[in-house]
Amino acid sequence: RMGEIETRIADQKDRVEIGLLKIMDIMDFLDANSTERMILELRYIDLKKWDGKNSIAKELHLSRSSCFDYHNKALEKLLSFKKVRAILEKYKKDREQ
Repeated sequence: RMGEIETRIADQKDRVEIGLLKIMDIMDFLDANSTERMILELRYIDLKKWDGKNSIAKELHLSRSSCFDYHNKALEKLLSFKKVRAILEKYKKDREQ
């Protein structure tokens, strides 16, 4: 029973690592030190909230609405790349199966 649990944990860890690598591959389309990239990393990798004590807004010394603006700008920029759109389409097809 313990071996089965360890196997399931290892499998889940592998899936998380693969997902994180995919996210990082997409993030590489943004400039390394851009505010847009920092916001996406804080939100989707570090899982920070928009506001509150340890939030994205506090960490970057921005208002919540400015964070949203940078977030939307980053997503629009990423979607302007054909390769990113292809990655997302593949992900969508894989999820449907």
